[in-house]
Amino acid sequence: MAGFVDGVGFVHFGGYFLSFMSGNSTRSSAALLCTLAAISCHLCRATLRALLRRS
Repeated sequence: MAGFVDGVGFVHFGGYFLSFMSGNSTRSSAALLCTLAAISCHLCRATLRALLRRS
């Protein structure tokens, strides 16, 4: 959980670490956050496209 919170802060503040935990868990959480954001954007776009084609 702490790695995820640090990862969110790392991405939000443009690469600045929010705590003393500047190791692998922060960087991997930041990478996971970016990946999840890309996947969710893709799914939203695909859903919207499908709904618009139905109309």
